[in-house]
Amino acid sequence: MALQMTAGKNPSDIRAQNLRLLLALLVRHRQVTRVQLARATGLSKTSITNLVNECLQLGLIVETAESRRAHGRPAKYICLSSHAPQVIGVSVSRLYMTFTLARLDGEILSLHRHAIDARLSYETMLEHIRTGIAALMEATTEAVVGIGISMLGPVEPFEGVLLAPQNFMLRPTVYPIAAPLRAWAGMPVQVMHDVTAAVLAERLFNPGRSEANFGFLSLHAGVGLGLCLNHALYQGSGGFSGELGHLSIHADGIPCACGQRGCLERYANLDTMRERQHALEPLFR
Repeated sequence: MALQMTAGKNPSDIRAQNLRLLLALLVRHRQVTRVQLARATGLSKTSITNLVNECLQLGLIVETAESRRAHGRPAKYICLSSHAPQVIGVSVSRLYMTFTLARLDGEILSLHRHAIDARLSYETMLEHIRTGIAALMEATTEAVVGIGISMLGPVEPFEGVLLAPQNFMLRPTVYPIAAPLRAWAGMPVQVMHDVTAAVLAERLFNPGRSEANFGFLSLHAGVGLGLCLNHALYQGSGGFSGELGHLSIHADGIPCACGQRGCLERYANLDTMRERQHALEPLFR
């Protein structure tokens, strides 16, 4: 198996970075040998041995039984432990909130969804999210180490802020998401646009992980586009790369709630296409 080259570091002051690098490779490739880890990261065999031993002591990984090869010494494969820490994912749309408890390798352990009112208040939205997360944390005996939240945009991912969403919430204004939930949960909280999160999932767990460049197009009430460029998640300088729907295609076109005219999603969203379909039906009777 050929692993993508990812530069690692040897100095002790970046041990945490190297641990994250090792775990990321295990998440993407499920099981690897120590030799493969050294080749993929550029770390020395000694550094890999130290990292692996530390992860074994922490209960994050396990080594499988030796696998016989045609020649050379038998190889031991390293994989995530079934008792490794878990993560929680929250997906927020205009109609639903979906809550997922998963292993680091993406295996879903629990999932539930409930309907919401698209015109809910900021406080109500946060309460829904806290309640759903708390239910999952109570349902597991393993440690939960982080929370990821995907939302309709616009989202400023670096601070985790929902920016004046259209046709969602009581009014279009700025809604901090990550900071209050991070303070409540006491753990890392990452918020990103739903199409960007979809690209990240494809990059980690699906066939897209072998592609250097690809996109994920979402067509619902709006239009979004997530991008992976040169093996890296692309979010743009301000984090708004997913907002394809607010690209104007007609300067004097239909007014959009964002303040522009002729935005793509005013012509290409599902509701508009259904309306046009119904308007054209008499022509085909």
